[in-house]
Amino acid sequence: MKLATNAVGGDSAIHLMDVLAAEGILVTYGAMSRRSLKVPNKFLIFKNLQLHGLWITKWFEKASTPELRDVLDPLTALIEKGDLVTAVDQIVPLADFKQAITRAQEGSRHGKVILDLACP
Repeated sequence: MKLATNAVGGDSAIHLMDVLAAEGILVTYGAMSRRSLKVPNKFLIFKNLQLHGLWITKWFEKASTPELRDVLDPLTALIEKGDLVTAVDQIVPLADFKQAITRAQEGSRHGKVILDLACP
């Protein structure tokens, strides 16, 4: 594998570096584990891995409309075809947003907590 992405950080990033091929690239765009990334020297010296961070919010702020379309249009097509899906734990009416926030912060959930804006 030549490219890996990581939204968790910490130990999960180390596991990805283990399976990356020499000269591979790891892009970290999240830190859900809230643990620092401590990179063993072997990955930098012997595998010559490239490590990059991406602050997606900042990218969206700076991206031009054509750049946004280049990224979002193919993703939208995959979603519409049903090829790109995500697990949904719960759909919560907007009026119950406090319940949604509480559920989203629980570690035991199995997917995204969605606020239903059409249901007040």
